[in-house]
Amino acid sequence: MTENFSVTAICVKSIDYKENDKLLTLCSAERGKLTALARGAKKAAAKLKYAAQPFTFGEYTLTGKGRYIIDCKQIESFSSILNSLDSYYSGCCVLEILMKTCAEDTPSPELVVGAAKALSRLSGGDNPHETLKDYMLFTLAESGYKFDFNICAACGALIDKEAYFSASEGVLCPHCKGLFPKKIPSDALFVLKGGSGAGDVMLKGANIFLSELLNELIGIKINSLNFYGELTV
Repeated sequence: MTENFSVTAICVKSIDYKENDKLLTLCSAERGKLTALARGAKKAAAKLKYAAQPFTFGEYTLTGKGRYIIDCKQIESFSSILNSLDSYYSGCCVLEILMKTCAEDTPSPELVVGAAKALSRLSGGDNPHETLKDYMLFTLAESGYKFDFNICAACGALIDKEAYFSASEGVLCPHCKGLFPKKIPSDALFVLKGGSGAGDVMLKGANIFLSELLNELIGIKINSLNFYGELTV
């Protein structure tokens, strides 16, 4: 007899499979990332139609060694994210980052809860660019890279209007930047130092910079940023 099990998970990806099925990628608190089939989910009146939608957060019940989804108790759909293009694209970035940081067969409660909180903010109408910024900083911190953009990591001096980044040392002042510095864009630095009154263009710039750090430090390239919106400077 096949034993069923349940996981609290976010659906991060859903693709068509055969005539009426959906193949889902779930990121779960209990078992990390897993792939499972939602049979008949493409049908208009399908029982699991809602469960096979990206952004769905719920308690999924699986069977057949986790290969098939037989039930889902929805916790939140985050459907309001779809009402705004900026929120939607920021949400897609959240899902992609979660999918790429959540490992198979590895409990990931912090990652799932962090993503759920970001999606809740987006669904609730928070600024999508600020929400994405906070989520990327959270992801970096969870991966062991927590940075203070107000203090030089080398000498402890307060950062003013110019700073540099080193993968080995972190945020550096102009005096400690070394031979091959990566200058932090001034708008991004203002945002990451906690400056108030930053507009969407500045927030986007900070997010582009953080996406470069995610790629450099933990090997995550966020393809959804290609649809994030045109960045003007």
